[in-house]
Amino acid sequence: MVVGVGAVVSVGLSAAAHAGFFIPKDNWMAMTTVTPDEINLDLAYGIRRDTSVSVGLTRVREAAADTPSGKAWRNIWFTQGVYLMKRVSTEDGIGNAYVFGGPILQQRESGGSSMGADTSAYVGGQAGVWADYETRRIYTRIKIHGLKSAGGDNWRRNEVIAQAMWAPYAAEYDDVASWIGVQGKRVSRERQIEVTPYVRFFRKNWWIDAGMSVDRAHRKDVFVNFMYLF
Repeated sequence: MVVGVGAVVSVGLSAAAHAGFFIPKDNWMAMTTVTPDEINLDLAYGIRRDTSVSVGLTRVREAAADTPSGKAWRNIWFTQGVYLMKRVSTEDGIGNAYVFGGPILQQRESGGSSMGADTSAYVGGQAGVWADYETRRIYTRIKIHGLKSAGGDNWRRNEVIAQAMWAPYAAEYDDVASWIGVQGKRVSRERQIEVTPYVRFFRKNWWIDAGMSVDRAHRKDVFVNFMYLF
C-alpha cells in the first residue's frame, strides 16, 4: 500500500493519523460517536493492508409527524467492508481514497406513536466514498454516504460530511497531539448544514473529539467522538 518514501512518510505521520478507515492489518478499532440526534457504535478489524471489515449500530433521530415529540429513533445495524483504492504520498503528507459498503437492517422505533407506526425491520444496503489528506499539522476529509432499504416506506438517508483540522504544534509519536477543527454535515431532508467546531486530542492508538454545533437548527448540540485501536 505504501512503499519507499511513502513508508517513511507514513511513520512520520503516526502522531497525526486520522483516517478512520485506515486500520492496520491484524488490529481492531472501536469507535463511538454521540450527538443528540445520532449515536454510532462501530467495531472494525484490519484484514489486509488495504482492507478492513466492521460491524456496528447507528441510531438516528428523524422527523416523525405521528409522534408526540415529532421525532423517532431509527436503528440501523450494519456490516461493512472498506477498501483503500488509492494512496498518494507527498513530501510532508499522505492522501487516501476509500470505497465502502455492505448490507444493513433498519427499523424505526414507535416513539410513542398513536397512529400505528411501521416498526418492522427491513433489509437494505449502504455505500459511499471517503477521501482525506493529512500532514502533521493539517487534516482534511470528505465522506459521501448513502443508505437505502426496500419495503415499508422505502427509507433512505444520504449524508455528506466534511472536516478540516489544524494542529498548533507538530507532536511526536509518544506525545498527546492537540487539534482544532470544524465539521460540516448535510443530511437528506434537512435544509440546514450542521456546523460543529471541535477539538481533538490524539495519542498513538486513541483519540477523543468534543465540540458543540453553532448553526441555528443544531445550536448547542454537543458532539463527542472516541476511538481506540488495539
